Amino acid sequence: MHCPACFKQLTPEIEFGIELNECTHCGGIWFDEGELRQLRQFGENAVVELDLAVSPSGEKIEIREKNRQCPLCSIYLDRYKYDYSSTIELDSCSECGGIWVDDGELSAMLMYKSQEANQFEADGGKHLAAAAARAQAEGEYMESIQKIRRREAIRHVMHGRYGHKIDVPSYTLP
Repeated sequence: MHCPACFKQLTPEIEFGIELNECTHCGGIWFDEGELRQLRQFGENAVVELDLAVSPSGEKIEIREKNRQCPLCSIYLDRYKYDYSSTIELDSCSECGGIWVDDGELSAMLMYKSQEANQFEADGGKHLAAAAARAQAEGEYMESIQKIRRREAIRHVMHGRYGHKIDVPSYTLP
C-alpha cells in the first residue's frame, strides 16, 4: 500500500491492538473503517501518544495536498473538514470508508474539541439555546409547508370535482 500524501510505502504497525498503516516518511496514518473510533476508546492519551510515535523521517519529500488516492481502492479521496467550523481537513474513501490523517492532525483534533468544550462552557450554553431556536423555527417552517400542501391538495380535488378553481380558505384547514 502506498501513502496518499507522499506515495511512499506504508508500514503496517499494531498500535493499541489495532493494525494501522503508517507512513514513516511524512508521518501520516491510514485508518481502515472504524479504526479511528476504536483508537478513541483508549482515551486522549492514546491518541496523543500515537500522533507523537508516528513522525516524519525528516527527509525532504513532496506532499500532495490534492488528488490523493486511497491506498486500498486507488480511487480519489474526498477531502472534508473535521468539524463544521474547524480548519482541520481529513481525507476519506467513499468506497472502503478509510480515513487518512496527516502528521499532527490527531493532536489538532483533540485540541479543537477541547477548545470547543471550553468555549461552550464560557458561553454558558448560548450555542444550545441558538440550536433550540433554529430547530423551533425549522419546525414551524415545515408545519407551514405542510399546511400549504394540504390546501393545494384540497384545491386540486375540488377542481377535479367541480371543473373550476375554488379558493379554499386557510381557516378551513386544521
